[in-house]
Amino acid sequence: DGKAALSVPAGNATAIPDTGQRLTPEELKGLAQDLSADAEFISSSFTKPDYTPEAESAELEGSFAIEVFVDTTGQVTDVELDHKIGYGMDDRLIEAAKKARFKPRKNPLGQPVSGWTKIRVRLTLQ
Repeated sequence: DGKAALSVPAGNATAIPDTGQRLTPEELKGLAQDLSADAEFISSSFTKPDYTPEAESAELEGSFAIEVFVDTTGQVTDVELDHKIGYGMDDRLIEAAKKARFKPRKNPLGQPVSGWTKIRVRLTLQ
């Protein structure tokens, strides 16, 4: 009949539990930051791994991205490398990333939520 149909999600489209908590207009004005921001990396929590003899011999250098899943407490619970590095460095970078800590991302209400983010690491020979 020529009519277009439109589908929209019903109910809580933000996919977070609705606990009934609402911020007052005054509380909203008091928010000094974007509460839906990505997890914040605490760089002092990450120690670059030592080179393997194979990586030293190959003079491995470069920037590498490590995908990490950060839980609501800021701990890394899963790690994936964007690209395999080789020379025995993959496992060392994964272990170092597992020890990293973050300030967790937050939903629009300021509640911590888990999610994936990246750690960028630059490896250089001394």
